[in-house]
Amino acid sequence: MSNTNRRKYSTGNDEEKMRRSSGLSNHPNIRSDAYPLVETEIMQQEMNYTNLAYTEDYREDFEEQNDSKTVYSDALSFLSARTHGASKDIPISDIEDDQQSSQSELDLSRTTTDVRSVAASLSNKMASLSRSKTTLFSKRLKDERKKVILEFCFINLTFACVIFILFSIFWGNVYKSDSHFDKVNYLAVIQDDIVDQSIIPVIPMTDIIPSLISKIPGNWHIYNTSTFSEKFHVNTTEEINVRITDLIYQEKYFVSLNVQPNVTLQLYKALFENSSDTFLPSAYFEAIYESGRDPVNLKKWILTHVQTLESDFGTYYTSTYFPQFLANITSIADNSLNITRVPEAGQMTFTFTDYRKFYAIILFCTTQFGPVYTLVLTAFQFFIFGPAHAEMARVLQPRYMFVYRFCITALNCMVLSLFICTVSAIYQVDFTLAFGRAGFIIYWMSNWLYMFSCAGATENVVSLILLVRPPFIPIWMITFIILNLGPSYFTMALDSNFYRYGYAMPLHNIIDILRVIFFNTSRHKMGRNYGILVAWIVINTTLCPFIIKFVGKTLRSREMAAAKAVKDGTK
Repeated sequence: MSNTNRRKYSTGNDEEKMRRSSGLSNHPNIRSDAYPLVETEIMQQEMNYTNLAYTEDYREDFEEQNDSKTVYSDALSFLSARTHGASKDIPISDIEDDQQSSQSELDLSRTTTDVRSVAASLSNKMASLSRSKTTLFSKRLKDERKKVILEFCFINLTFACVIFILFSIFWGNVYKSDSHFDKVNYLAVIQDDIVDQSIIPVIPMTDIIPSLISKIPGNWHIYNTSTFSEKFHVNTTEEINVRITDLIYQEKYFVSLNVQPNVTLQLYKALFENSSDTFLPSAYFEAIYESGRDPVNLKKWILTHVQTLESDFGTYYTSTYFPQFLANITSIADNSLNITRVPEAGQMTFTFTDYRKFYAIILFCTTQFGPVYTLVLTAFQFFIFGPAHAEMARVLQPRYMFVYRFCITALNCMVLSLFICTVSAIYQVDFTLAFGRAGFIIYWMSNWLYMFSCAGATENVVSLILLVRPPFIPIWMITFIILNLGPSYFTMALDSNFYRYGYAMPLHNIIDILRVIFFNTSRHKMGRNYGILVAWIVINTTLCPFIIKFVGKTLRSREMAAAKAVKDGTK
């Protein structure tokens, strides 16, 4: 403060004379208008001194604070001098200019104690500006409690909708699965079992198989030699056997039962002709499947019905057919029965052949759980890069922001997918089963496409959620995971038709690709799998610039509205 301003607070004999002449020295109840000016000045200096302590330019303004404290001290001295009339040589003319007509109402009764009380009161008021805590049921928290209750109800209502909708979708994958076995295709080829009744007076043992199959769930396709040869254009037994295996590999059927020809005749020869080999039922009844096609569901749910058929047919064979066979044959046979071969021939079992084995439990991590964790990781990488994206959005034009986002996401997904593939390599997972040495590169690029397709969808949706209600971002994540996981983890053959949307989900397609890489299953779906992943990338990339533009426009309009509201509030 300048010296001129300081002189305004001085006093002297002229002031004493003016007070006496005005007749106000004996009126202690008359309050002076000069004191509010001094109090205002003290308040201003006190607030400046307090605020400066919280600014970054504190050191640069240190000298200003000292000046302010000096003025504060001078003002107190002035008030003390005025009340005691101790000063006699300080002019009052400057104060008269500022106060004009109010000088005639000076209050001479204010004491030094009053001035100190004013200063203490100001300090207490400054200290009371800090927020104080209170109890939970304080009357001051009425509005806050109401807000919390409303928020509690809204959030739980939202979670109720999420649970009832999303969890129901996941639960529905396995609800009444037994009622959907009519969509599971089974193949049964019962090659001709020709019996000459004049030599072997028994019925063929395979005649009962169709009636047993009719009692077992599933969509069974039953053929004999002639009907199978006509449909699939094969002739010999060897061609039939090869064709059955190919049908399983091409995923036309989940499981097949192949019964070799002339089973009853082979049983007769084994028991009554020493030149024949021992009759082993498992050599004539073969069930073929591929567990690598569906490691989770095939053995537990689908193959069990063929095992049930084995059990039912074995019970019929050992308790009914085989005793009757021995009784009928021994009554007319010229050759004696080979008793040593009876025990082996009397036990009916099937051979179960797994042509694409799920050979290592660690492959659950690679083909089942790994893609799910990768899906979650695509969201995390966007959240971690969020501050960088926001900073670039302030300085880049929309079209360049789109190019930046596309390049960063593509490059980041490529690097992260390499890390994921490297973990599988560290644990010595075999990549060469289907594609040889190129298996690792195919595995890497497939994971990259999968991550890129999921990352694009997550970035677009999260960008919109940030405009509405950012805390709901986890709801999107669990929604996206459940929509992908349900039709992918459980076989869609046992689901209702609603879950056919899973064919278009990224997780289902990457799992199909990984099963080809690690189990060498059929490749006939790989074109569709890669096409769907690329389609996700194209759609997300096409939507991205429009979403960036919309988000930017919305944020700018909100900033303008907020600035206008602040401006209107200051008027």
